[in-house]
Amino acid sequence: MSKKNKSENSKESTNMEEKTKKKSKKVKETPQKTEVQKKKRIAYKKLTIDFWATDLHGEEVGVRQDAQHRAKSRQFSKDMEIYGALFEDGKKVGFVGWRKEAWESGIDEEDEEVEGEILGPSTAEIGRLIIRCFTNESNWIGSLEEQVVLELPRSYYEPLPVFTIIIPRYEFVIRVERIYSRTGNLYCTTLITKEKGDKEKIMDIFEIDEKLFTLGSDWVVRRRGANKKDIVAKLDGKILNVGGKVDITIYDEELAKNRAFRMLLVLFAAMTKFHNKVKKKIRKVREQIFNGEIQIKPTHQELEMMRNPRTIRR
Repeated sequence: MSKKNKSENSKESTNMEEKTKKKSKKVKETPQKTEVQKKKRIAYKKLTIDFWATDLHGEEVGVRQDAQHRAKSRQFSKDMEIYGALFEDGKKVGFVGWRKEAWESGIDEEDEEVEGEILGPSTAEIGRLIIRCFTNESNWIGSLEEQVVLELPRSYYEPLPVFTIIIPRYEFVIRVERIYSRTGNLYCTTLITKEKGDKEKIMDIFEIDEKLFTLGSDWVVRRRGANKKDIVAKLDGKILNVGGKVDITIYDEELAKNRAFRMLLVLFAAMTKFHNKVKKKIRKVREQIFNGEIQIKPTHQELEMMRNPRTIRR
C-alpha cells in the first residue's frame, strides 16, 4: 500500500471517530433536555367545587336546616339554593349557593295599550347571578355578583359578562370581566397580592383563559406581565361524574396562601355552572333594549354597588 493511500485511510478513520463522538454527545444531551421539558409544576393547593345532581343533600334538607343557615349568616337569604360542596386538599370545608329569585327577571305591570296611544317601553328589573360561598358552619366567606349595568353597554358585538367579588375582611372589591376575543372566553382581573404595611400595596393582573376543544369547562390562569408559560393555576371541569365538578390547582406558593386569590378561583369555578345562561340572557336583553321594548330599572343591591364612595349618605 502506498503512503498516499495510508494517509487517506487515516483521515477517513479520524473523520469517522469525530462523527461518532458528536453523535454520542447529542445522545447524551437529549435526555437532559427532555427532563427539563417534562418537569412538572408543583401543586401547592388543590380545591374542588363538586356540583350536586339533586337538592337531596345534608346542607339543605328540611326547613329547619334552612333556618339554621339563615341564623348563622345574614348572607344566606330565603331564596338561596345550595348546589355544590367545596373541598380543600380532599377535605370538605364548605358549600356554594345561588340566589334563585335574584336571577329571575321581572317586568313591571302596565296598563294595556289604548288604540292610538303609545305607552312606551316597559320598565324591566333584570335578574342577576349572585353566588355565595359558606363554611361548613354556615359562615359567609365570599360572594360573586353579576353587574348588569356594566356589562350591557359593553356587550355590543357579543356578551361580555362582568362580575364583582366581595370577600369579608378584605377591603377591596375584585372585578372580573370578560374582554373581547376572537375565539373562546377570556377574563381579566386585578388583585392586591402583597401588602407592605399600610403605605405600599402591590397589584397583580391575571387572565383566566378558557381552553378550547376540551370535554369540560377548562381554564388556565396566568399572571400578566410574566412569561406566558408561567401558569399560576388551572381549572379543570369534569362532566363525566354526576352533576359535574371543577378541580382547581394552584402552582404558585405565595398565591396558594393568599385567601383572596383562592376565593377568586372558587367563586369563578362556581360561576362556570351558569356561564352559558348568563351570556344567553345578556344577548336577549340587549336585543330588547335595541328594539325599544324595555328600559332598565337597577335593583337596590346593584345601586348600592354603583354608589359614589365619597358622597355623604343622608
